[in-house]
Order: sequence, then structure tokens, then C-alpha cells
Amino acid sequence: LTLIFGIGQHQAQALNLLGFIPMAVIALIIHFKNKLVDYKNVWLIIVSGLIFCALGSFIAKQISSDVLKRIFGGFLILLSVFQIITGLKEKKDK
Repeated sequence: LTLIFGIGQHQAQALNLLGFIPMAVIALIIHFKNKLVDYKNVWLIIVSGLIFCALGSFIAKQISSDVLKRIFGGFLILLSVFQIITGLKEKKDK
């Protein structure tokens, strides 16, 4: 969004997160339907998620777009490395 359409980093991340809302609702419905929801921990996850969402939004608003791009890019790189290592480990275990 930032490179191709020239949208600012803050707006691009907001649009990305907004896109996750319908996907999360559908995933939650499917998980409820398949009885995969641990009802004992639901409220803990909801409350902590809302708190960290608000905190993350406040922090992101205070950071410049350039710094936010670097932090987000670093996060994506770390996440990719983690997923590659996990995938290789699972493949090795099979």
C-alpha cells in the first residue's frame, strides 16, 4: 500500500488491521462451531487483546512514519525467520 499506492504508513497499517476484522469474526464463528474455543480463557484473551490494541494504537500514533516502517519491517522479518525455523523443525520431526 505504501510503495504502490503511496498511502502513508499509519493509514496502510490501519487498513491492514481493518481487513483482519471480518476474517477474525469468520474464524471465531468456525472455531465456535467446531468446539475449539476454550471458554475458561476467552475473557482473558479478549480483555488483554483490547488493552494491548489500545496501547499499540497510542504508541503507533506517537511514532513517526519512518520509524514505524522500520519497526514493522523488522517485525515482519523476525516473524518470517521464526516461521521458517518452526516449519523446518516440524518437517524434521516428521
